[in-house]
Formats: sequence, structure tokens, C-alpha cells
Amino acid sequence: MRIEKKVIIMSDLNSSSEFTVSSVLRCAWEVLWKRPMFFFGIALIINTIFAIFIAIFSKYVAIFSKYVRVVHGAYGVPDLIFHNDAKYLLLFILLCSIIYLIIFAIYQCAITYAAFSLLMDSWISVPDSFKQYASRIPSVILGIVIFHITILLTIFVSSFVAIPLFLFFSKIISPEIISIVPITFVILLIINWFVFIPACMIEQVGATKSLSRSVELTKGYRMKTLCIVLLMFLVTYLFNDIAFAIFVFLFESEFIALVFFVLFSSIAGAYIWLLPAITYYKLRVAKENFTLDSLVE
Repeated sequence: MRIEKKVIIMSDLNSSSEFTVSSVLRCAWEVLWKRPMFFFGIALIINTIFAIFIAIFSKYVAIFSKYVRVVHGAYGVPDLIFHNDAKYLLLFILLCSIIYLIIFAIYQCAITYAAFSLLMDSWISVPDSFKQYASRIPSVILGIVIFHITILLTIFVSSFVAIPLFLFFSKIISPEIISIVPITFVILLIINWFVFIPACMIEQVGATKSLSRSVELTKGYRMKTLCIVLLMFLVTYLFNDIAFAIFVFLFESEFIALVFFVLFSSIAGAYIWLLPAITYYKLRVAKENFTLDSLVE
């Protein structure tokens, strides 16, 4: 099966063309329950890999501290002084990051392809489906890299706006309030580029085009998209951190707690990571009025 540039949708999931948060959540739930074990399985794989990386980093953080010492440089700004052997550890961290980036990109491609296959009432085996979206993985990886680099640059640049505010208003405004400036810019960036991976996959466009396409689709619906982004953030980070703390308290073993954490986050992630694809789908329905035309084999 190949999804052409013209998006195909199911009529029974398109009873209303209005884009709402509830319609996105409901549609994602319906798609999830068509193949729950598939979505849970791939979420379990990605979370297990992530947990392994966390365990490795936790183990070597002591080694890293031996290779790095902090000294106060000019104007009291701390500088990091690296031992020569630290380069091997940093290289190892970089390698793990690259591996995780590739796996995460494949995971996002699989989620998006599966979601649209189910929206079209079609399903093929995982190996066959991989052949269909494998060509999109490099563009998705490039898009993810651009996305994260832009976020880092946004934090860096917006901090220059926040620093003068802090210098002039430090007596009446706390640093926590001023830190809202870079956070606001980052949130706006995430909202604008929230659906770039589905755009890259379904419309078969490059990384930069998919990013601009995401900006185009979210325009006019950014407050509703923000609600979906906040939901993903709460479940992915806040709830997961609370769950891990509870598991550590209950089992008094970080390993057992990590196992339960992976299972818990995989159950939540199976649903949460469907939201970008379904948001993209609903935005196209609302803005471009797509209807069911045909199925492309």
C-alpha cells in the first residue's frame, strides 16, 4: 500500500470537519484500539531502548565527573575543564544519541504510517509497511535534527532578550518569571512544527518543506494545538516522573522500578504518540476539506 500526496480518510471518522481537541483525542483512541498490541509493542521497544540508555548514562556519570571539573572563569561564569580521556565518554554519549535519534525517527514513521493505514481501513504486515516508509526516514531524521537545533538556538537567542530584562527589573521580577521568555519562544516553535513528521511522511516532501507545511496547517488552530502539546508534555514527562518515583518507593529497587516504569510509559506512549499523526489528519480535514476518494494499493 502506498499513501499518495492526496490524503485519504475514512468517512465514519469524518462526521465533522471541525478541528477540536476532543475530536483528535477521540479519533486517536479509536485508531489505537484497532491495533492496540502493535502500538504498545513499538512503544515498549522504544522505551526499553531509552531505559537502557538512561541506565548506561547513570552508571557512567561518576566516570564523567572524574573527567570534568568546574572552575570559575571570567565574571564568575563557570567553565568546564575536560580531562583528555573524557573525549571517549563524550564520543560514546554522542554515538548513543545518534542511535536513539535513528530509532526514534523509525518509531515516528511507523506510528504515522500505521495510523493512516488504519484510518483507511487497511493494514499490511510490519516488514512490508517498513518498505513503504523507509525512504522517508532520512528526511524525518533531518527534520528532527533541524527541529532540535532550532530549539537550542531559540533558547540561546531568547536568553539575550531575557538577560536585559533581568538586569533592569531584577528587584521587582524574579528570575523564574523572566525565564518565561525563552520558554514561550520554545513552546511557539513546538506548536508550529508539531505535525511536521506526518507532513513529511504523507505528503512525501523534504524536511524543510514539511516544517513549513506544519506551520501552514497549524495556523489558526494554535491554541487547540497547544492543548494537545501540553497533554503530551504532562503524560510524557510529569506523569512519567511521578510514576517512576512511586515505583521506586514501592519496590525499593531502581531496576524493578525501571521495568514497571517502562511498561507504564509504553501504555501511555502507545496513545500519546499517535496524537501528532491524528492532529495532522484532523487539521487537513478542517482546513482542506478532504473526503474519502479511493484507496491506493
